[in-house]
Amino acid sequence: MSQTFGNLKDLSRLMGGAVQERWEDALGRMTRNILDPNTEPRRARKITMVLTIKPTESRDGGEMSFCEGEFRAAYACEAERFL
Repeated sequence: MSQTFGNLKDLSRLMGGAVQERWEDALGRMTRNILDPNTEPRRARKITMVLTIKPTESRDGGEMSFCEGEFRAAYACEAERFL
């Protein structure tokens, strides 16, 4: 899936919408955890998102990787090339 640098500023278009989808999923899991009466109510919850862009030598494209982790899970990552 190719995209231009101009598309990088729109969260819903990053990696075919996967970035926004993963954010929404993680936020939903966090919200359910906060509302769960079996969890510690005062404990802070955290979502970490890391977006890395490695440009090509000619700087006309690159490889983008995205990792998302939350308060209780390991990081899940995806990668794609773009032009």
